[in-house]
Amino acid sequence: MESLNKKTFMILMGEMFFSSEDIVHVLNHLKKSLLCSHKFVVNIKDMTPKILMVEPWICSYENFQFFKLFRMSKKTFIELAEKIGKSDEKKILAKPYTGGHYPVSLYGHILIFLWYMATQDTLLSIGTRFKVSPTTVMSITNKVLYFMLKLKSAYIKFPKNEAEMRDISEGFKKYPGVIGAVDGTHIFVKVEKSQQDSYIDRYRRTSINLMAICDSNTLFTYVFLGYPGSAHDSRVFENSIMCKNIERHGPNFYFLDTQKYHLIGDSAFALRTWLITPYRGDNVTRKQKFHNYCLSSDRVKIEHCFGAYKGRWRRVQYINTYNICKAVEIATAACVLHNFCILHKDTWSNDFFGIDLDRNINQAELEDRGNIEAKRKRNRIADTLFLCRYNIE
Repeated sequence: MESLNKKTFMILMGEMFFSSEDIVHVLNHLKKSLLCSHKFVVNIKDMTPKILMVEPWICSYENFQFFKLFRMSKKTFIELAEKIGKSDEKKILAKPYTGGHYPVSLYGHILIFLWYMATQDTLLSIGTRFKVSPTTVMSITNKVLYFMLKLKSAYIKFPKNEAEMRDISEGFKKYPGVIGAVDGTHIFVKVEKSQQDSYIDRYRRTSINLMAICDSNTLFTYVFLGYPGSAHDSRVFENSIMCKNIERHGPNFYFLDTQKYHLIGDSAFALRTWLITPYRGDNVTRKQKFHNYCLSSDRVKIEHCFGAYKGRWRRVQYINTYNICKAVEIATAACVLHNFCILHKDTWSNDFFGIDLDRNINQAELEDRGNIEAKRKRNRIADTLFLCRYNIE
């Protein structure tokens, strides 16, 4: 075996990342080899890591700096890593070392994925920052994306019982009986030229629709993604799984009592017993105006929800992939991350908001085709709100 001087040894050591335990293992191995007659002085500070070093990212940054970089606190990050680690029964994200380059750790996988979701950086840029190849970044993103989608049912849930509906309803202070605010927004995506006509929206950009319902804490309770951006909000909602189930099984499939609980939406939606919309037209009465004010005051929660969603996870402001299914998965994973952070008290400050909210109020309004029962319910709520206001004043 050729003799190995200090310089050559350092070059080899610089090609991979070693922890303190790994250094001890290597030195013990060298003692048993033919190289044991040579003396080496190992300077750990001179080593250049080949694989992501997790410890500096976790320990060297203050919590505020870590939050700005990865869009969540260190505590929330560790809890997310533990949650994903438990679901990774086959140790896909935490492979043991079997020789060659050291595999990226579980923490490393999640840090790279969070950076991908929090920025608009290219795979090359992310790979350069974390000292991995662009293909490794893509592989890591796809693997963590798979586990994030597995968490969807656990973190995006529509209320199912009276207690849950009552708790959500109490969070909406202005309008009674609300268990969710519904609206749509556009996720700009890259689309193949042959399909662009279907995905061009009113902004003259290609996008997909995100139809969502949120509670008073801006938690997503229902999301429906993937419909082409050229479709109107009402059409997207009517073709959602929720509406299909309501048509098939009736409103009680989601709402225990449509006379007591309902969603609220803007004028882009049709009036129903389980979806209350504002009064439309120029000749609305004083009572109807106050009804619209109360409804809009609570409905704005979904606008805040979209603002935090797009402001925190900037990848969803424009998803640069030709695969629409992949774009839907990325946007869905961002919804899961959004809920995970809120449930762990990791809120996103309004100071970080810097995007335009996608509102549909100024679109051509639909004809008010709500049924008689729905109109009676809305009138009854308007009467109650107006009487309460009169009694207070």
